[in-house]
Amino acid sequence: MHKRTNFLTSAIVKAMSMFGGVQVVNIVCSLVRNKVVALLVGPSGLGLVSVLNSAMEFLTTATTLGLRNSATRYLAGETKTEDRERMVWTVRRWAWITGIFGVIVTIVLSPYLSLFTFNSYDKWWAFAVLSIGVLVNSLTMGEMAVLQGTYKLSALAKGTALGNILGLFVVFPLIYYMRESGIIPMIVAYYILTGAALWRVSHLKSVYCAGISVPRTELIEKGKKLLSLGIMLTLSTSVAYLFNYAFIICLKFWGGDSTVGLYQSGYMLVNRYADLVFAAMAVEYFPRLTSVAFSNHRTGVFVRQQIIVTMSILLPLVVLFIPLRDIAVKLLYSSEFIEISPYIAIAATGTVLKATSWCMSFVMISKADGKIYLATETISAIIGFSLSVAGYKLMGIPGIGASYVLWCAIYTIIVGLVYYRRYHLRLGKSTYFVIGIAQVTVCVSMITALQNQELMGWVVAAVGVIIGLGILWRNANLKTRVK
Repeated sequence: MHKRTNFLTSAIVKAMSMFGGVQVVNIVCSLVRNKVVALLVGPSGLGLVSVLNSAMEFLTTATTLGLRNSATRYLAGETKTEDRERMVWTVRRWAWITGIFGVIVTIVLSPYLSLFTFNSYDKWWAFAVLSIGVLVNSLTMGEMAVLQGTYKLSALAKGTALGNILGLFVVFPLIYYMRESGIIPMIVAYYILTGAALWRVSHLKSVYCAGISVPRTELIEKGKKLLSLGIMLTLSTSVAYLFNYAFIICLKFWGGDSTVGLYQSGYMLVNRYADLVFAAMAVEYFPRLTSVAFSNHRTGVFVRQQIIVTMSILLPLVVLFIPLRDIAVKLLYSSEFIEISPYIAIAATGTVLKATSWCMSFVMISKADGKIYLATETISAIIGFSLSVAGYKLMGIPGIGASYVLWCAIYTIIVGLVYYRRYHLRLGKSTYFVIGIAQVTVCVSMITALQNQELMGWVVAAVGVIIGLGILWRNANLKTRVK
């Protein structure tokens, strides 16, 4: 039977509109935080925030044992109300278990984290305090999984946006009065407020689980089911965070906190607009892809559709962002950060490749193929770290941008081989055409930016916007056979 693919396009765009708005709020809040720190403390303060946040991300990822994604996957597959409520109860209990585990691990490792980060044991207390944030993060991840897995997406959007807005109110007073000493309290307070807001919305709008109590044997059995996939996902993400953390520490020793602050500010600008698209779509894409994981045909249709729609939305953002990068840097940071402009122009061209690999990589998770996912992410992290080090040594911060693009290209090839060889799936000529035209357009935009051809840059931007809208319109009216 032939059906228009606009039902898929509509679902994707609807999720994008909802969570795109949330991501805009999150990004604005994040940029305001960075702006306050940059103005009141300077690049060194922003570098310290980056180092501590990287440590927090690594610790949270390593100790939550992949609960967010694995819980979402299994909750989305539960069709009976009672079974879903029992799984929700289980997820919340395991969120507490992993959170307490994270606190213990962080406190035990705090002297070594201090030595690795600050070359001294004296700052162990900083990581001990950050353990509070690790616990809150674990509980927050559990609630996010409950909301996403039970398809309460509007509640998830509302809670996330509200949490980020509330968390913003602690930034200015702490940094203004305490300056660099206020960074650690700011990070912890921010996580507590964002977690509390999401928890409140979740318990008002989500599954209550009233009267539900899962026996210990069932709790352990369901926990094994969750963690068998989750541990593989955790190892995969932890490897990526570990190598990112290691590279930031290398930059700190080679160039100081200012170099770290410059690099991180550029990295965040390049990835934030892309992450806006990815995060917004993943909320709906992941459960939907999991629901058809048993069918290669449907999986292939959903992946191709996701890539094309992602490209149609991402392309205009990239070609508009490249000529506006200097304005964005001055507006969101300060004129001290303008030297990251070449890095931004170069690295932005890797987002098209990143979008392609992102869409395909979800197939491994939807099929619970944790070992293969771990292997691909580990290889990717090693390659990315090596290329980043080489790029910085050869060309400085702009060299990291070039290495980022090469890294995205290699990772896309790796994921593509898994997609084709292991799952016997193909993207199709039309999908390759869309990817190719998007990549060429952003590369031309990058070249005009590096050559300071402002007028030509805006011409390319206009062409990119037209191409993106044209792809979206055509795809919404295309017929595809769906079994």
